[in-house]
Amino acid sequence: MLKTIAAEPIMGAGGLVMPPPGYFERVKDILDEMAALFIADEVQSGFGRSGEMFAIEHWDVEPDVTCMAKGIANGWPLCAFISRSEIADAFEPGDRILTFGGNPVSCGASLADLEHLEEVDRRGQSAATSPATFACNCRSSFPSRSSTRSL
Repeated sequence: MLKTIAAEPIMGAGGLVMPPPGYFERVKDILDEMAALFIADEVQSGFGRSGEMFAIEHWDVEPDVTCMAKGIANGWPLCAFISRSEIADAFEPGDRILTFGGNPVSCGASLADLEHLEEVDRRGQSAATSPATFACNCRSSFPSRSSTRSL
């Protein structure tokens, strides 16, 4: 019986492939009917890289678990996950092994990254407009490109 599906909101390794409108809403509805969990893999797309803090925010979906790395500490080795409390409460010390479980330097880099992202948003310079602007600029600067993708 299906218990979990993990998916990248924006498939990174496959060429920045974005699902069709309504895709994640439908997937989440099906998983909820089956009492299965939805894990959003935000390793590549999290921390403002899509214009939202997490790429899944472009859809009307709240994941049961969100996995993150890369952007969390801007290149320093660190990973984490967040989840609903009933899922997190099921873990005990030692239940999880994280390749980049954290160290003081990486954690400091992450705090600085989060403070920067909050400051950018407070100034009204949210990255939410950047991907589309960047894509538009790319199209005009590189007309030979066969495609440019953005949300």
